[in-house]
Amino acid sequence: MENNFALMRVLSGVTIYNNSNRIIYLKIPDYLSELLLTENYCDIYQQARFDGIWTQDEMVEYMVEQGMWTKQDQNRLDVLPKEIEDLKESYYIAYLNFKKRDFYPRKIKDKEEEYTNLAIRLHQFDEYTCEGVAKFVQILHKINCIAYYEDGSKVWPKNTFLEEDFQLIMDIAKTYTESRLNDDDLRQLSKDSEWRSIWSTTKNPSLIFTAIGEEQRGLISWTQLYDSVRSMPDCPDDTVLENDNLMDGWLIYQNRHKGDDKPQNARGINSPHNEVFIVAENPEDIKRIGNLNDNAAQNTKRRRLSLVQKHGSIEEQDFPDSRLKILELAQQKGVRNG
Repeated sequence: MENNFALMRVLSGVTIYNNSNRIIYLKIPDYLSELLLTENYCDIYQQARFDGIWTQDEMVEYMVEQGMWTKQDQNRLDVLPKEIEDLKESYYIAYLNFKKRDFYPRKIKDKEEEYTNLAIRLHQFDEYTCEGVAKFVQILHKINCIAYYEDGSKVWPKNTFLEEDFQLIMDIAKTYTESRLNDDDLRQLSKDSEWRSIWSTTKNPSLIFTAIGEEQRGLISWTQLYDSVRSMPDCPDDTVLENDNLMDGWLIYQNRHKGDDKPQNARGINSPHNEVFIVAENPEDIKRIGNLNDNAAQNTKRRRLSLVQKHGSIEEQDFPDSRLKILELAQQKGVRNG
C-alpha cells in the first residue's frame, strides 16, 4: 500500500496538504519557477554573507577550533565510502563464488551508519550558516510557487505568503519536505511490479508523468539503470538484482574489472574443464549451482541419477554420455574400433 501511494504521488507530481480548513495541492514547479528559486537562493545567500553570517566552511573551522570536529573525524568521513565499496564488492565476490557471506550485510550497515553519524555531526549547525538560511527561505518561496487550491487557483496569487499565518506556511513546508522520497526510496520504487508494468508499456517519461521534477528524474534514472543491466549478456541473477548491496557490489566489480580481457564463467573463474565442482554452504547456493547447468547438462544429470538409482553404483566411463565423449575423442585422433 505504501509503495502504491508513493507511486501515485510521483506519477501525479502532486503532494496534498489537508487540514480541517482547506486542501492545498503542492505541484512540481515549472522551469521558470526553478530559475527564479535559484536566483532567490543566491540573493539570500549574498545578503546573509553581507550580514556577517558564517558559511558552512567557516562553521566547520569554528567546530575544529572548539574540538567539536577533528582531522581524524574528517579523514574517517573521507575513507568510509571506499571502505563501503570494498565491502560491497567482497560481498558480491563471496556470492559469486558460493562463499560464506552472512556477515557482510551487518558490516556494510555498520559502516553506513558510521558515515551517517559523522555526516550529521559535521552538518549539525548548517541551519545557522549562509547556505542554511538561503535554503530555508528558498523552501518558503517554493511553497508559494507550487501551492494551489482544488480549482487550480494559486493560494497566494500576489506573493503575500509571508503576510499570512506563518504557522500554516511552516506546516505546509513540513508536509512537503517529509513526503519527499530519498534516493533509496526511489531505487526500491523502480523495482516495484506496478511501476515496472507502467514503464514497460511506453518507456517515454513525457507520456507517463504529468510533470517531471527531482523525484521523477530519480525514478527514471534508477529504472533505466536496471533496464540496462537486465539487457546485458552477463546480467546477474534475480537475487543480485533484488539485493541492493549485492547489486552495488556487482556494479563496483564490473567497473573495477572492465579492462579484464579473459572471459569468465558464471562463477567468475576461468576453467578449461567441462565440469566445475563447487562446494555449497547453504540450500540457496545448492539451487543456484544446479541452475548454472544448461538444459543439456540438466538432462545429463537426471539420466545419471536414474542409472545410479537403478544399479547402485556405476563407473564414470560407463555413463552413456561419458562413453559417447570417449568415442568422439577417439575418432578425432583417428582411432578405430577393432
